[in-house]
Amino acid sequence: MTERPQIWIDDGHRYHVEGIDKSMPSCSTIAGHVDKGGGDGLLSWAGELALRYNDKDGFKNDNSLAIGTAMHKEIEDYLTTRTLRQGSTALFLKWYAAMNETVSEWVVWEYMLYHPTDLYGGTVDAIGIQDGVVTIFDWKTRTQRYSDGELFHIDKNGRKVYKDPRRQKDAVQLGGYYSALMQDANIQPKPTKAKIVYLYKDTETIAFDEVNLGQAQAAFKACLGVQNTKGGLYARKPRVL
Repeated sequence: MTERPQIWIDDGHRYHVEGIDKSMPSCSTIAGHVDKGGGDGLLSWAGELALRYNDKDGFKNDNSLAIGTAMHKEIEDYLTTRTLRQGSTALFLKWYAAMNETVSEWVVWEYMLYHPTDLYGGTVDAIGIQDGVVTIFDWKTRTQRYSDGELFHIDKNGRKVYKDPRRQKDAVQLGGYYSALMQDANIQPKPTKAKIVYLYKDTETIAFDEVNLGQAQAAFKACLGVQNTKGGLYARKPRVL
């Protein structure tokens, strides 16, 4: 591997790279501009949760974040030690069984990256060789009933079209990872596939969604344009009278 600059994240979830003065937004932040309705896609998610909990702050009651963090840690511990610990959760064991059937090698995990010209950062959950193909993996902990069962319709071609804006964001985020990895000399050979692994906490099941990398890259590039435009909409700070 070639020597890489140090990469770190500040409290505002912005990435910093040794030798680059400017802090960088995350892939997740940039992908958050995706929304079929023209606004911030995450607002739709927050609105759905507000209705569910009858509380405008209902999204704060959704414990997916805490469970997701714990699942990421459990997976990271296994990939680091290659040891199954006593007391492993049922959802982790489902992940373990599903991944170890097809993944012959784990290349990197919790891998921080950045794009040297587009100036954004990110952390890839893992890259592995699955069925002989170098593949980017992203773990997402969700509730299946919300993410899959209620919020889709069947289009004229018989395909599921999801209303959950986070699924669109998930795919676009991987488009950003892929673009940055193409610039990273340390990742060889380059990945040619990307998959989101959904870990459904309510049903303790696993689902794989393969991302169309060409479309995800294009969508991420468009989101990046929105992100870069946001800060320059005003000629100067508002004048307070």
